[in-house]
Amino acid sequence: MIKPTKSNKYFILRAGFDFNGDYPSDKINAGEFLKFSITPLIGWKKNDNLSYAIGFSYGYAFGRPLIYPIFSYNKNFNWNWGIESLLPVSLKLRYTKNEKNYFYAGFELQGNSYRLDNSDTVFSAYDKLHLFHSELRFTITYERELHDWLWLGIEGGARHSLTFNVTNGPKANADIILKNKLSEATLLNASIFIVPPKGFFKKSTGH
Repeated sequence: MIKPTKSNKYFILRAGFDFNGDYPSDKINAGEFLKFSITPLIGWKKNDNLSYAIGFSYGYAFGRPLIYPIFSYNKNFNWNWGIESLLPVSLKLRYTKNEKNYFYAGFELQGNSYRLDNSDTVFSAYDKLHLFHSELRFTITYERELHDWLWLGIEGGARHSLTFNVTNGPKANADIILKNKLSEATLLNASIFIVPPKGFFKKSTGH
């Protein structure tokens, strides 16, 4: 969500939530599956080609629940080339072929937590088993407009595991039962996603 003001200042709120875990399970409270992230920012648009913002984020990007500072920097060098960043978790170089075709290359830090059902396993003595993981992804992405509001995305690259630990509790650095080290792996992802149609922006701006 972006809230502009009458000056060059604007406000951003990024938020999301997931239900992660072994469900349905009658031995686990449903609330233990809920994981959320939130990032409020205040930004300044210097001109049509440069904007930046500062704030903080709470989430699992580093493989554990953590609050950390965020700096967003977005710049267009010309019509074709630009940078989109949300440091320290992502940085992407963008190439715009035309209004219907975009290419991205860069890195992204991803992480999360999962509540595990350990009943009837060798871990049955533990009561709050969690898996925490984080990884650094280096990717190249192609996005293409299929329709006014429908887009196709194809992503490929490599991922480097940072943490992949099992703990007895909701804290990633306490009571670690298993500490794993995963090898590098390739990744390939295809997605279909929707965006607001162009007519929505025309009605909003009155043009």
